[in-house]
Amino acid sequence: MTAANGTKRGLRGLRGPHHAGHTIALDHLGALSLPVGDDGVVIGDDGDGRPQMVGFHRSTPYDVLLIGGLWTAQVLALRAAATGARVAVET
Repeated sequence: MTAANGTKRGLRGLRGPHHAGHTIALDHLGALSLPVGDDGVVIGDDGDGRPQMVGFHRSTPYDVLLIGGLWTAQVLALRAAATGARVAVET
């Protein structure tokens, strides 16, 4: 990235976990599914590999406190916004 004065700057923000890209054979695509429901936002999985959800959709506004890193906050906020939640971040 180059600033207006011509000096180079590094990228800002944290990059998430690094891993090789995922590939799947074309004949296996039919077996894939996306767990979408009104149960909440997927925040991870448990020891048995089952998705864990947090219900952010309520009839009244409320506060959520996240103790974690920037990457986790960004992912959680974007996942909540993708399900239609209104997100306001305070630091």
